[in-house]
Amino acid sequence: MIEYDTDEEEIFIPAEFDKLPLVCKRHKKRLASVDLSKNSYRRLLCFECMKEENERIRNPMSNFLKNRYSIEDVISSKAIEDTRAKTIAYQEKAMQIYTDLERRINTLIDILNGLKYDIQKKVEKFIIKSSNSHLDAMITILAKFQGEKAVDEGENLEKYIKHFLAIEKESELKVMKAMHRETMFDLNALHNSLNSLQNNWRFNKSNTFSNLFP
Repeated sequence: MIEYDTDEEEIFIPAEFDKLPLVCKRHKKRLASVDLSKNSYRRLLCFECMKEENERIRNPMSNFLKNRYSIEDVISSKAIEDTRAKTIAYQEKAMQIYTDLERRINTLIDILNGLKYDIQKKVEKFIIKSSNSHLDAMITILAKFQGEKAVDEGENLEKYIKHFLAIEKESELKVMKAMHRETMFDLNALHNSLNSLQNNWRFNKSNTFSNLFP
């Protein structure tokens, strides 16, 4: 079970920062927006900057415009508090995902252990029925028949037939072989599926929660 520390030390957030007049150094006007594009030409923008950027960018629907956010939503104590709340929500959601998958995996493990037990009991039953004890008894009775130089109706014949019928026949072994093939086919398919799932979790290059939390 994964555990994570939710009692983190409180970090001081300078709320007074929000009161500072953030001014564009180029136009000496109040900053209004932050460009979060990966290859942003300029991140801190006042309204004059945005006009210049809009003229510079030919496509008005460009991602540069889509990735502009109010400066209060990015660089402020409120932005930090909002991000902290989202981070906690992400952690709780990640734990929920782990718990759901852990429960399902444990159920599958229980089913596989039950299957293993059933196969073991089936094979043990087959081996016991095909054991040498029955053959030894048949040999002993057959020796009596040989000594008497005859096979007659009676107790010895019934015992011999009883032991003979107790031994698993070829037809029953064929059933086990068929079950073996079917079980191996399904287990191989399950093995491949589990390998694929493990590789997805182990080698997924994304280190963000963007796919988990759209």
